[in-house]
Amino acid sequence: MNMALLKLKRKSKHISQLDLANHFKYTRQNVSNKERGLQPWKLSEIKELMSILDLTPEEVINIFID
Repeated sequence: MNMALLKLKRKSKHISQLDLANHFKYTRQNVSNKERGLQPWKLSEIKELMSILDLTPEEVINIFID
């Protein structure tokens, strides 16, 4: 998984980990763990991330699939 791309996309949109945490009703630490691949994202969350971060299907494959 290429979680670094997820972080780059988030930062390019000027969205903080806390912003995502508030959106998903998580703590900032949960988002950090998910970005580092320590906790999995749910499919429903990935769909929302696609919208929030303007991720293409190709980017989703690169981020979430080995």
